[in-house]
Amino acid sequence: MPQTKSLNGSDIAFIYTGIGRGHPYYLDGIIEQIDKLYPYISYYQTDAFSLSKGLSLITWQIVKYLYRFGAKGGIVTRFYSMLRQKSVAGGIQAGMLGLDIKKFFSGYPKPVVVAHPILAAILSKQNRVIYQHGEPAAPVESFIPGCYRILVPVKETALAFENAGISSDCLEITGQCIENNLVYSVKAAYKKRIKRIKSTRHLTVALFSSGAYPPVHIQKLLLAGKSLFTEGHSVTLFMGTSEKAFDTACYFYKKNDLPVSHTIDDTAAITIIHTDNRLEENRLVASIFEKLDFCIAPSHERTNWAVGLGLPLFILCPHIGSYAPLNAAIALKKGVALEIPDNKSAAGIAGTIDTLRKNGELIAMAARGYNHTAINGFSNAVEIVYGMVRNFG
Repeated sequence: MPQTKSLNGSDIAFIYTGIGRGHPYYLDGIIEQIDKLYPYISYYQTDAFSLSKGLSLITWQIVKYLYRFGAKGGIVTRFYSMLRQKSVAGGIQAGMLGLDIKKFFSGYPKPVVVAHPILAAILSKQNRVIYQHGEPAAPVESFIPGCYRILVPVKETALAFENAGISSDCLEITGQCIENNLVYSVKAAYKKRIKRIKSTRHLTVALFSSGAYPPVHIQKLLLAGKSLFTEGHSVTLFMGTSEKAFDTACYFYKKNDLPVSHTIDDTAAITIIHTDNRLEENRLVASIFEKLDFCIAPSHERTNWAVGLGLPLFILCPHIGSYAPLNAAIALKKGVALEIPDNKSAAGIAGTIDTLRKNGELIAMAARGYNHTAINGFSNAVEIVYGMVRNFG
């Protein structure tokens, strides 16, 4: 009894924002595990845009606009951050954003699972909210009172919530929430990675943008990809669902007379991947993950790979949003990541990798991120969710 079209006929409900990749990624992982482990649980799945209309919908559209254009930095970024913080504090923005959402879930007695603080703030006073805070980082807007349960990955995150006044009674530590397919093969992937790094053969790298596709990050991704491919490494750029970012990447490499392919694991060209949705991208990433030796990405949800799976991370700068600098600080402190601060560093990344490989630091980065943390966060989260379904069934 999987996904249902009726809220009233469901055992549990999930609501997405419909914005970006990071927060939705955490709900995806729970739903995937429910489908696998408890296929008889019926769940309702929706998003803020589907439920909202009129002024509420317009406000959500503004939030989405600010998310995308706020990634360019400057005053738009500051305004978007301010809106997020005021929203989760229960200000007027949350009232407008939540008008139709609260009405839709009014009287629903079963658990409602969210992964975004704005949605947690909207529903926590009227519903049994399970707020999955999947990031190790915990910026100020994360601290939402009134939730029935808050799922956090590590004890340091739980402590941050407690210090902000959130009762420990509602906090559950799950372990890191990492794609289930990657967790299953982590040991084999790590052993192969270490063997390749120790060898003299080419390495394989995957490059990612955030869901906002900030131009300052895209430029560094393209320069880094060129540098690495020119030195003989295998390069795959995942450009998400953005046709504009995909076209920009294709144009850049063709202009630089570099071969471009759209076939996974084509080592004779720079592979550029565009997907229709997150799940398709996750599947493609999983298909090559055992071949990856390091990755380049912003310090968002993929920071988990460096901390928990032993995949060295090179972080795109500047840090955009409130989560990125905190996640980066965690990864840097653990010694599993390094930053790419400017375009010159991106254009010279192949030389940096060569140095780190020769002096043993690339292997050390991988070792510091392997087998030091619990990485079965999605499985543990599902057990908590299942317990609540039984309690309120």
